[in-house]
Amino acid sequence: MSTAANGNDSKKFKGDIRGPGVPSRVIHVRKLPNDTNEAEVISLGLPFGAVTNLLMLKAKNQAFIEMNSEDAAQTMVGYYSTVTPVIRNHPIYIQFSNHKELKTDNSPNQVRAQAALQAVGASQAGGLEGAVMATSPVLRVVVENLFYPFTLNVLHTRAHSDTLKKKGLTKDYSTSPLHRFKKPGSKNYSNIFPPSATLHLSNIPPSVVEDDLKMLFATSGAMVNAFKFFQKDHKMALIQMGSVEEAIESLIEFHNHDLGENHHLRVSFSKSSI
Repeated sequence: MSTAANGNDSKKFKGDIRGPGVPSRVIHVRKLPNDTNEAEVISLGLPFGAVTNLLMLKAKNQAFIEMNSEDAAQTMVGYYSTVTPVIRNHPIYIQFSNHKELKTDNSPNQVRAQAALQAVGASQAGGLEGAVMATSPVLRVVVENLFYPFTLNVLHTRAHSDTLKKKGLTKDYSTSPLHRFKKPGSKNYSNIFPPSATLHLSNIPPSVVEDDLKMLFATSGAMVNAFKFFQKDHKMALIQMGSVEEAIESLIEFHNHDLGENHHLRVSFSKSSI
């Protein structure tokens, strides 16, 4: 079976055609940002198993990923059904393909896709072992047991934090009274959520109004997209930043910020959105 995708791409599937939602090694990825590259698409599947084939349909902002096993594909689709996958701050959509196996041709786009797969395969197999490698400032980072997806900006922030720690410029707050999550089973402990663009603010004094908080968070250079006080309790509010990265940086900068009147702002990630 062969179906033309556009002037440069075509796709061929081998085997039976399956109904929608039926598990398959082939996964359909939609709503990709413009100019998404092969490595970004492959990275979606790597935490769950080996990616054995890739078909890029750039004109349609779509791609097909073939995993090494149906179990790996099921794990991937199951995970992304609870955590929205993101590429370049854009949510994308993942579902099983209605075909069980993927076959690509020799068009330019597919040659690039196969080259990217070979590079990943060589890297995973330790293909560089024994080669004479010059000293390089480039580090290869492998993320194992991925629980929450993250971007390069988050990784850079973590690396910078580790560098500061090695230089003795950070402090261990595990025993600090400011540590809100050290008591398992406490109310704070049960309200730990993964990073998101929306932050939960609490311990806000009565004299502080919406504009005060929006201006405070904007001072870091971040974009404030939305703000809302809790209807029954103006000591708490939600603030939505321009991106997850900006929210992470804002939490680091403004948690425990002195708002006056003996009130220090408490900032955490929210499971809600505005």
